[in-house]
Amino acid sequence: MKSHCIPFVLALMAVSSLLAPGILPLAGTTDPAIQNGTAYLRVRQNADGSFGADGLAARDTAAAAEALASFEPTAGSTSQALLWLKSHELEGTDPLARAVEALNSGGQLQADLVARLESYLAEAATGLGSFSGQQPDVFDTSLAVRALSRVPGNDPGALAYAVGFLKNSQNSDGGWAYAQGAPSDLFVTAILTQALAGVRNSYDVSAALSSALAFLSASVQSNGSVQDSPLLTAETIRAFA
Repeated sequence: MKSHCIPFVLALMAVSSLLAPGILPLAGTTDPAIQNGTAYLRVRQNADGSFGADGLAARDTAAAAEALASFEPTAGSTSQALLWLKSHELEGTDPLARAVEALNSGGQLQADLVARLESYLAEAATGLGSFSGQQPDVFDTSLAVRALSRVPGNDPGALAYAVGFLKNSQNSDGGWAYAQGAPSDLFVTAILTQALAGVRNSYDVSAALSSALAFLSASVQSNGSVQDSPLLTAETIRAFA
């Protein structure tokens, strides 16, 4: 797994992955996993509303805010995290894409952030790297596509090159890897599948999705999990939504 996906971020993604995209839980949910996960996030929140250390605060806060906005949209911790995102400069594809998703989930989407993400894709004329102008990779590209596909009234044309890059990077077994030519990775494939599913009404991605879903389906164990990992299981379920 890519080095920037540290355990703290994996925990955040596991919490946010408990529901399919666009589906919010019922108020006052008693699901222990959700309650424990959001309680953990609240404890880890910094006094200024952010999460994580300085160098990773933008990425970690965006990931945490997305989860909190999905499960506790009116909580004070959610408002503080979203406010922090709105008042800080976001550098890099990962935190910017996650911030777009978080603010969108929290009903506070900022048009300038969406425009920046779209402009990064337009300038790249292919996929995106960790930062604008860097070598493109499928993971960062998929985060951008997934985020923009959820924005109401988004411009599908802005995603054309990125979607093509993702399709062309698919391995013969239906999965994707962080690096071109490397073995397919379940986590990356689940995220990529979610991204392409979000644009299936605008682009011909049916063959890529079918192959990806078959790859993911083959990884499901008899107990219903994927490698006995809550994160991989949650992201795989989300990919099938």
